[in-house]
Amino acid sequence: MADSTVTVVGNLTSDLDIRYTTGGQAIATGNIAVSRRYQSNGEWTEQTSFFKIAAWGKLGENLVQSTSKGSRIIVTGRLEQREYEKKDGTKGSSVEIVADDAGLSVRWDPAESMRVAREKPVAKPADDEEPW
Repeated sequence: MADSTVTVVGNLTSDLDIRYTTGGQAIATGNIAVSRRYQSNGEWTEQTSFFKIAAWGKLGENLVQSTSKGSRIIVTGRLEQREYEKKDGTKGSSVEIVADDAGLSVRWDPAESMRVAREKPVAKPADDEEPW
């Protein structure tokens, strides 16, 4: 896990997109809306911030299978800034949360958990040992 981490809790604004690199590595990307409600001068105000998220490998694949638009999720990761060139030739900058871990929030709604059975690795006996 990175030295400096950020954790956000919010709702997915759409289903996550998943792509694969030429090397076969999965990357799931999308946006999360994080809302804050506060009272000012007796009036309730809601402020919403939107963050790009990226989840690599098995984390990304599992997140795509476990969530959909509107899912309330918790994402922990690191902030990463990258620069890119826009269609008009000017440079742009983007900050995203690269997930180290993520999961469904059950604060407001229950979630179903799917346990995946893991096979135990079988230890291979050394060449000079008797097989069990």
